[in-house]
Amino acid sequence: MLYSVVESGVVFKFELQNPREAWNAVDGLIDPTRGKFDFKPDGEWERGWRITDAVLQKVRDRSAEIGAPLVVVGIPDWRMLDDSYWQRDANKRRLEGGQSGPDAPVVLLDQIAGRLGVPHVDLAPAFRPHVAQDGLFTYFYENDLHWTVRGNEVAAQAVADALLQRGLIVP
Repeated sequence: MLYSVVESGVVFKFELQNPREAWNAVDGLIDPTRGKFDFKPDGEWERGWRITDAVLQKVRDRSAEIGAPLVVVGIPDWRMLDDSYWQRDANKRRLEGGQSGPDAPVVLLDQIAGRLGVPHVDLAPAFRPHVAQDGLFTYFYENDLHWTVRGNEVAAQAVADALLQRGLIVP
């Protein structure tokens, strides 16, 4: 939530950028597939993953202290679901070379969650068939790429299903 406040309330007001363009706050990043979608990130992206690991470890420990099960839910970036994005020249070369890909953040988060013994629910598989059938902008607002009502419905159902499967909620 704080990221969204900073992103929309501060950065875009100063930069007046299109939200679908690269956000240059991390190490002068120009292409959002660099780092964010790298299987072996470096620089600020690698540091960000280390911080994510440390934060999740603290949240896991605190959750255990109060007896609340922790489940990490990975929310897909729109680029993860946009096949045409990954067919552009530079993106396609990096994808084919195994350097980056739409699932890299999922793989990295899954590694952290696995190491910490925390269940990880990836929402991308729930969105993919819907986006393939109905188009990206049925589930994401075109002007800011937050979820539409239908996007929220897909996410809520996927999370509920995952929690039911794990016995964390009852029908």
